[in-house]
Amino acid sequence: MWPRALLNGKSCARRLLAPQANYIQFFAWRSQKSEQKRLEKQKRQEQERKEKEEKLAVEKAAKGGDQKVEKLADPSDPQEYYNMRVRMIEEKRASGGNPFPHKFHVSTSLGEFIEKYSSLKNEEILENVTVSIAGRIYSKREAGANLIFYDVQGEGTRLQVMANARMHKMAEEFKVLHGKVKRGDIM
Repeated sequence: MWPRALLNGKSCARRLLAPQANYIQFFAWRSQKSEQKRLEKQKRQEQERKEKEEKLAVEKAAKGGDQKVEKLADPSDPQEYYNMRVRMIEEKRASGGNPFPHKFHVSTSLGEFIEKYSSLKNEEILENVTVSIAGRIYSKREAGANLIFYDVQGEGTRLQVMANARMHKMAEEFKVLHGKVKRGDIM
């Protein structure tokens, strides 16, 4: 620090250290002030979030409740996957549905479908054509709530199916229908 001869006694040292103490007090006060502002902002944001949640709850109640489909991820463990499938079958039977319909109406095979429509461009959509095919779902990938991709395999061929909610007539029906479809299902 400063040599004692330059400080000229204790009073001079106090004068040199006093501005430093004020400087520290100023920044302590400043940090307290910014901390207060941060806490006030956090309280305000939390209150706004609660108000939004209450508003959404009121809107849902006015609609008559939102029918939410339980979204289950396919477990990677084979035993867990088996148990999940057994529970789904039991629930389907308990609700009066047949988990294994004995007949599927198929208008074209996967091979014929690929051969017939392989000439279409990527963005091209045929709106007046209805085709039914059958195969096992090997994977299901969701790209948001309104777009789902399925990998369907059957008869030695593989096909990717894109299910788009914008092209479906009823959005709620789309969510319920595709919420029930899982990997391993035959469709």
